[in-house]
Amino acid sequence: MRRLLVLFLAVTLLLTATLVWLSWQLVRQDEALVEQRIEERRESAADLATAALQKSLLQAGEQLSALSVMPARDLAGKASEIAKRLGADSVLIICGLDSVEAFPGGRLLFHPIRPPAASFASARNVFAKAESLEFLHENRQAAAAILRDLARAGDPAVRAGALMRLARIQRRSGRPREALATYESLAALGSVPVEGLPADLVARHASLVLLENLGVAERDRLGREASALFRDVQTGRWRLLRAEYGFYVEEARRRLPSSEPGAGYETAVARAHAVESLWESWRAVQKKKEAAEGQRLQWFGDRPILMLWRAAPGMMAALTLGPDDVRAQWLATLQPSLAEQGVEIVLTDTDGRAVIGQLTAEHRRQPLRPA
Repeated sequence: MRRLLVLFLAVTLLLTATLVWLSWQLVRQDEALVEQRIEERRESAADLATAALQKSLLQAGEQLSALSVMPARDLAGKASEIAKRLGADSVLIICGLDSVEAFPGGRLLFHPIRPPAASFASARNVFAKAESLEFLHENRQAAAAILRDLARAGDPAVRAGALMRLARIQRRSGRPREALATYESLAALGSVPVEGLPADLVARHASLVLLENLGVAERDRLGREASALFRDVQTGRWRLLRAEYGFYVEEARRRLPSSEPGAGYETAVARAHAVESLWESWRAVQKKKEAAEGQRLQWFGDRPILMLWRAAPGMMAALTLGPDDVRAQWLATLQPSLAEQGVEIVLTDTDGRAVIGQLTAEHRRQPLRPA
């Protein structure tokens, strides 16, 4: 009887162990199946993302190629139309032999080159007599009389040059209030060039200097004017070279108690640097030192910018995109499907540095697409 009981317990334990082992195998198989399905979703998502990005790159390249050979009469209109569909961190660039135009306007804090100067041959020596009286003969009163007449000229550029010189005489003669009024008239001329810079920028900066010299009496006005100038320079109101941009930003900043740049400032700086880089690429293309079409991701500080370009003889069309625009415009159609599957896409550069998304140790096991 005792032997039968031992045998029964042994068989029971064996059966129990077998059932446990079979159950464990089933669990492992289920886990493997789940993991396989997850892996399939990951692979599918990686393929979809790669296809979507390649399609977007192809479409963008085709648009740029079409722009690069478009007749000049149609170019600005088509570029403006395309620019309306761009995200906030993107800019379309059209490079000519000696020009760079950005669409939409106002997205560049500074530009790689100054636009070709307008012809001003008729006024080449128009200020010679007034400047001779001012500097050689030290007859500021007679010089000012000539400049007041020129300030009523029909040519806006002549008026701007006359007002700038008249304000200088008033300032040197110890009449700062009159100079401020003259600078207000100069600022009203807007973007009319004076000494190669917009009249309103020159006038507003000169007014800051005068207001600062007037001291406590104009402290409030100085703060308002400096704040407005800082804001306008930071938002790309004027077409400035990088050194000019830096100068006017600093001039406004040092007259403010606090001057933190607005949201998106670092990205805007990176975008302007990217356009400078594209201009250098265009020059290299013209010298046959760089391919007429291409794309690259470049870091400016801690901001990555994707750049694409297509060049034809005499013209290059290019596009810069920040990570937010790549995500919003090129991956947007995938987001509902990715979210439903619980899948996240991470884009990296060739060095493995994350451009979109965040890399973790877990990502090392995920599907990778070199495209």
